[in-house]
Amino acid sequence: MTKRATCILTILFSLAATGTKAEMKPAPIFSSHMVFAAGRPIRIHGTGEGKALAVFNGKRAEAVAANGNWSLELPAEPYGGPYTLDLTLDGRTVTFEDIYVGEVYLLAGQSNMQFKLGESDTAKERYEDLPLMRSFSLPRPEPEPHTPEDGWVPCTKNDAGNWSAIGYHFGRTLQAKKGIAIGLINVYQGASIIQSWMPAALANQPAFVLPKEELHFDATHAYFSKWNRPGILYEKAFRLIGTYPVSGVLWYQGESNTGKGEYAVYADLLAAMIGQWRKDLLHPDLPFAVIQIADYDHRKDAAWKAIQAAQLRVPERCPHVTAVKCADICSSGNIHPPEKEALGKRLAAWALALFPKQGSERVFHIAPDGRDCSAAFFSAIDAIRRLGGGTIELEKGDYHFGVGMGREMAFFISNHDQSPTHPVNLPFSDVSDLTVQGNGAHLIFHGATLGAAILRANRVTLKNLTMDWSRPFLSEMTITGFEAGKTLGTIDKTLFPYWVNNGHILAVGEGWTSPVSSSMLFRGSTHEIVERSCDVAYFGTVEAERPDGTLVCPYDFSKVGAGAQVGDIVCLRPERRPYPAIVIDHAKDTVLENIAIHTAWGMGVIAQMSENIIWRGTGKALDGQSGCFPPPGSKRVTTLHADASHFSNVKGEVTVENCLFETMMDDAINVHSTCLGITAVEDNRRIRCRYMHGQAYGFDVFNLRDTLRFIRGKTLENGPECQVAGIVRHDDRELTLTLSAPIPDGLGVGDAVENADYQPSVIFRGNVVRNNRARGALFTTPRSVLVEDNDFDHVSGSAILFAGDAQGWYESGACEQVTVRGNRFRNCLTSVFQFCNGILSAYPMIRDQNSQKRHYHRHFTITGNRFETFDVPLLYALSTDEIIFEDNTVIWNTDYRGWKKPPFILERCDACRLQKVEK
Repeated sequence: MTKRATCILTILFSLAATGTKAEMKPAPIFSSHMVFAAGRPIRIHGTGEGKALAVFNGKRAEAVAANGNWSLELPAEPYGGPYTLDLTLDGRTVTFEDIYVGEVYLLAGQSNMQFKLGESDTAKERYEDLPLMRSFSLPRPEPEPHTPEDGWVPCTKNDAGNWSAIGYHFGRTLQAKKGIAIGLINVYQGASIIQSWMPAALANQPAFVLPKEELHFDATHAYFSKWNRPGILYEKAFRLIGTYPVSGVLWYQGESNTGKGEYAVYADLLAAMIGQWRKDLLHPDLPFAVIQIADYDHRKDAAWKAIQAAQLRVPERCPHVTAVKCADICSSGNIHPPEKEALGKRLAAWALALFPKQGSERVFHIAPDGRDCSAAFFSAIDAIRRLGGGTIELEKGDYHFGVGMGREMAFFISNHDQSPTHPVNLPFSDVSDLTVQGNGAHLIFHGATLGAAILRANRVTLKNLTMDWSRPFLSEMTITGFEAGKTLGTIDKTLFPYWVNNGHILAVGEGWTSPVSSSMLFRGSTHEIVERSCDVAYFGTVEAERPDGTLVCPYDFSKVGAGAQVGDIVCLRPERRPYPAIVIDHAKDTVLENIAIHTAWGMGVIAQMSENIIWRGTGKALDGQSGCFPPPGSKRVTTLHADASHFSNVKGEVTVENCLFETMMDDAINVHSTCLGITAVEDNRRIRCRYMHGQAYGFDVFNLRDTLRFIRGKTLENGPECQVAGIVRHDDRELTLTLSAPIPDGLGVGDAVENADYQPSVIFRGNVVRNNRARGALFTTPRSVLVEDNDFDHVSGSAILFAGDAQGWYESGACEQVTVRGNRFRNCLTSVFQFCNGILSAYPMIRDQNSQKRHYHRHFTITGNRFETFDVPLLYALSTDEIIFEDNTVIWNTDYRGWKKPPFILERCDACRLQKVEK
């Protein structure tokens, strides 16, 4: 054991004995002169106990160590530098300087990758000072000029001879052509077998284990056993990279696996290793260049040729892998061909094609070809991420995204069923200044998946495209008759594949099935929800399926509400809502222009912890360019399993205009703040809080220094406010908040807290909302709300609900300035839903109204609207101050059964000015 290792062990034993807190340190790979990969999240990790804070290029991130390790993540950056990184570790600040954001490649494999420039045929007179090309060397069993303790080393002509010859020519060529910083991480060891570069458990799978006599000499030699055991180099070298941001891998290895039987498993071994490295580096599409081993006259036997052939097969089984030949540019008389310059340049050409040079190549054209197009989109998005912006230009046509092709991404989604990860077909994450110009493209997703995720992104614009799934997530049964209190119906198996399983309808998609959890009843002729049918308690039970496909349902839909008729549509809703069409999370300045969504296994657009969002059509709503509606010309009636648009903890301005929303199972728009319940007071400045609803947890509600507003649980009264000074997450549902000021008297367990900064102003204008379940719109935000020039047509519940609660969904944000003008309300409130007591309903959930000292909502102006309605309340308001309802046109009809209630119902409201309305 070396002296240094002995000292380290002594310190560790001393710490264990005394209980002294271990000093916080970054991993050795973080040093001055390092290069981060553009477009990749910057993840920084280390060891020790305490709190870590990183500041890089004006961005901040922090973390608290757990079990002696810590890690934090900063947003992705475009090419640039030099920068500094300030790391404050348990109160001690370390500054790393001369940092660039460019491209970072792993130089991996065995001796031909390790082969030094000084051993090649490149004359020393050609060595150059390349200050923007830097390398970092991982530890290896054999002595090396550069060690991890040296940190990142810029290339100088005096030291270039010690660099990998392939790495030098690759990096030099790439840096010269692109003018960016290039980082090279040395992950090689001469005479190493592939099994040593992968976890032992993976390498020792029975399919990979061969008899000793079939292995290459290097795998059995006593000296090489220092590094040639399954898993040894993986653990001692590769794992030290951690999750450092990487652009690609150059893999040159295989000579030490040319034993008699190894060719048969080499391609599988390499594919398994690639999958493991991608998983460890949190980069599922990490590009690999697999360099085919060169010809070698003394060993060019059947096994050697078989390994060469196996390397060429790997791209067939692994996406984003390219096989690079070198036999044509390397001599065959030497197992270490000295001609490495041509090979380095060939590899640089591969990398240039991966990430085009910044400039005119920022536009990426994709055309439909009838096959899965996931790889084309992934490549374009990854390139734009590295370039710091760009455009994806689509030709008009159908684009298919295959089953299982989405990237698995970990995040929580407000108001949905949660899962550890979500398959995402369009991962617009960690990107800025991205535009997707659809030109009328039709995106068709296959399987249970999430469409697009706009995460940690700035200025993303999606234009002129539609989104649909090959199998809609809502099923539809057409009623064909009634027999003895039972309903007969048929389901089009082409549109809505299904099985009858144990007497229940089971929706069947590509790779998914779902039972029926609830139903809705729509008129076949008008697509309106049948009057007073509300949520129908039919769960897909079937007594028989006749030979002609008729289903006999032991439920009498003729007795539901106003009564079903032959030709009406029963919407069969799935059990859960896991996947919206579009998620917007930690994003700023997002624009959806002429985006149409035809179905989703959840909401249409869900935004959380973001700023400034626009969803608009450039024409009139009925043009059908933007919004949520069935595909034109299809037989489908219903669209979304939940809201068309939903904004939870969003700040700035939300604008939704000129969109068509119809036949959804919930609101066209829902805006609120998600508040947390206080479950414990830990001291006078710390409160333990909990996400209270089973479908709304895990996503961020507070950032450090955000304004926290208290909410009194019984009365919903707001205030006072303070800043968030600390956040400690205990799990997905509970966290402790440290406050900038003592907790006010009278507030504690049973009350709630909301983020007063993340509550937006809203413009909802020029939209058509029709034939949907529940409400047309829901607003719970204290900033200005403008509802203007919309057509609310046969909304089955309230056209607009102004809500607020700290006991159910925990969705808060008392309305302070609301303007409703120039809208048309036509036969809304045809069914009874919770909180829908009027066409316009202000209904906060207040547990103790008698103790409330201040109204919840205030300042409503409702003017210039047209109500075409039957006998139902125009306005219901609870705990609302200052309502003006004037200059509206009210036209009464007898289209539906009336409620026999007055036009206005006000409870605990003050300062109301209401026009006279006669029935």
